[in-house]
Amino acid sequence: MGLDETVRPKRLLRVREFSADTRKQKKSGGGAGHKSRFVAPYYLQVEDQAAIAEILEQAQLSDDEGRRLFITAMEYEVAAYCANPDEQPVAVVVETLPLPGQSRVDEELAGLGDSAQQLAGLLSGSHKGARNTLLERLTESDTFGREHSERYLAQLELELGRIAEACIRRESVPEQPQAPPLGENARRLIVQLARIYGECLEVGMDPVQLELFSRILCIIRDSAQIALPCDGETLAGILAEA
Repeated sequence: MGLDETVRPKRLLRVREFSADTRKQKKSGGGAGHKSRFVAPYYLQVEDQAAIAEILEQAQLSDDEGRRLFITAMEYEVAAYCANPDEQPVAVVVETLPLPGQSRVDEELAGLGDSAQQLAGLLSGSHKGARNTLLERLTESDTFGREHSERYLAQLELELGRIAEACIRRESVPEQPQAPPLGENARRLIVQLARIYGECLEVGMDPVQLELFSRILCIIRDSAQIALPCDGETLAGILAEA
């Protein structure tokens, strides 16, 4: 299902704009603590809108109006974040070095495990359109004429996870560096998006809905270039703290 440009509202969103000086004024009681300005919604690309709408439609969530309302409200929330984003942490590049006593086999398995884990993550976070095209091409190229469905990709992700797990040399794997902490504004964005997800679609955030919500966040992350987590465990922790 697509959403054309004509249904998009032209209203602007008023958001608060903070600066270091105004924060100090607010704490000291002098002058206004903030000012506000209007921000246009962050319009997703048509294909991203269609991908989100398809996820909701396949899950039989709400009707066309409810799904359109969710996408519109979501675009306003993303716009509010983009107007006042968190400072993006500097990515830390960790060089993988052979461990003491590590054999050639261990090194090759470690590289294979990393690749399997990365591929599983790419598959899990891919858009519905890309997944459908991949399945069509796999079906067309199959020597035995087998049809490849979404179940095939789900099983492939599971097998890639098993390969990555089997390649780990447990006694020699160093502790991985922790991911940079999520910014407060990004946390607030996730909580707000989860709230309008529940309100617009009239559902609770159970494990099934959390999985659908995480897929939608992946689309928003890629479209708006916001460093948002998309795994269910992290999202569940953020929403539990809210």
